Amino acid sequence: MRRKPLLEILTFITKRARLIIVHLRDRLRIVFGGIRLSDNQFFDKLSLEDPVLTSVKKAVIRGDLEKAKTEMVTYMRIRDIPRFFFNRVEKEKIMATLEEQFPQSKKRTVDLAEEFVNHKFHFLGENVDFDGNIDWHSSVTNSKRWPLSFSPSVDYFSSKRVGDIKLAWELNRTQHFVILGKAYWYTEDERYAIEFTDQLLSWIKKNPYKMGINWMEGIEVAIRIISWVWAYYFFLDSKKFNEKGHFEFLKSIYLQTRFIEEHLSDKWRINGNHLIAEAAALALMGVMFPEFKEADRWRKRGIKLLERELNAQILPDGVTWEQSTGYQKFVTDLCLHVAILMTRNGMKIPEGFLLKLNQMIEFLNCITKTDGRIPLVGDEDQGRVVKIAETAYDDVRSTITIGSVVLNRKDWLSIKSEEAF
Repeated sequence: MRRKPLLEILTFITKRARLIIVHLRDRLRIVFGGIRLSDNQFFDKLSLEDPVLTSVKKAVIRGDLEKAKTEMVTYMRIRDIPRFFFNRVEKEKIMATLEEQFPQSKKRTVDLAEEFVNHKFHFLGENVDFDGNIDWHSSVTNSKRWPLSFSPSVDYFSSKRVGDIKLAWELNRTQHFVILGKAYWYTEDERYAIEFTDQLLSWIKKNPYKMGINWMEGIEVAIRIISWVWAYYFFLDSKKFNEKGHFEFLKSIYLQTRFIEEHLSDKWRINGNHLIAEAAALALMGVMFPEFKEADRWRKRGIKLLERELNAQILPDGVTWEQSTGYQKFVTDLCLHVAILMTRNGMKIPEGFLLKLNQMIEFLNCITKTDGRIPLVGDEDQGRVVKIAETAYDDVRSTITIGSVVLNRKDWLSIKSEEAF
């Protein structure tokens, strides 16, 4: 603190005080019954004046919330805008290309999906096998469980901690949902849709708002939201992703986005990759779910934060101030996510954002070795934005290839990869 300018210290204290007030407010709400989003409250969060939601609005006015749910889910299944990374109408063409260009992908995807159906996971060097239902609060490496108590009060750092919280958080990022979705597209086996829906509802039920370890860090919520949205677009046409699962999904992503907005890792003049992840998730939700009243604010705030933080965190040579090559790839992938979705939906990307993105990928392109990997320098935790394919954590060829298309840089490395496709 002594090394910080006085103005920055005062800013930190102000932001910290604001967060403490939020924690006190939420603790009181939990004491008096918990923080939930009722069906009525959910419909109040929607822009029901939008003509596309007329049938939903009529049902809400009549007080027929069950009909309103049905109409909402029906609308979400058939809408064709905003546009995601892939178009469901082109599913057959997409799958034919995948099987032709990446013939090993189907078997590997289905094999992994079967492990996830049987609740077997492998991450950060650990094999995790749940005999029965997934325990979202498991310590993973022993029989102990993280407490289901008010999240800011959970002791995860002292010698009394239950275990390595990073392992539990890795499970709760639910990045395996994307693999279940890919397997569903490959096979049209509804078991994967059923498993996705069951795990989704289980997570929502076992993780009440701001209770337990999965409401402690905005970055964890951000990565989870990105995973959920990817999986959502894979399962959107499946009837086994039923009305209840679909509606609870919408309610939960609203609550998780609100959590991010109220718990941003925005403490100092220069922050870290956590804030960039949170800003990217806000922007993604604002772009992909315009039905929410706050969507426009989420998008604008997310983009503004990204532009500000890239200017602060990315040095003139394109390197993150954290001086971690692993975080360099992570932050770059987050920015590419946002840039592509904005482009596909006809939104203008700020010039400063594109300039920094160009510098970041230029640096990755310069340090990539002949095998496509980067030297791992500095802090790293194998974190990824989304797990589309089973590539090595330090393999950046897909990132650079995607960047070469987005930024029209034909001088950069370019390869044929499933992730880039």
